[in-house]
Amino acid sequence: MISGRVQNERSRNRLYGRSAGKPLSKTQAGRVETLLPQLAIPEGRLDLAALFPTMKEVWLEIGFGGGEHLAGQAARHAD
Repeated sequence: MISGRVQNERSRNRLYGRSAGKPLSKTQAGRVETLLPQLAIPEGRLDLAALFPTMKEVWLEIGFGGGEHLAGQAARHAD
């Protein structure tokens, strides 16, 4: 039988998801070093009209993952 104290500790320490990420592959690490700096958002206020001169709307996705949702939205809303 588990005491109430031990059971409560287990409940508080329950983790949903990963506790640590997987290491990057050599290819991914290389892209972080070479490609990521080119994709960086400049500091300060952004001029969206200058960045996207033909825009109707600008959507910002903040998240993590492989980008499948973002790619799908871009395909559905090419303009």
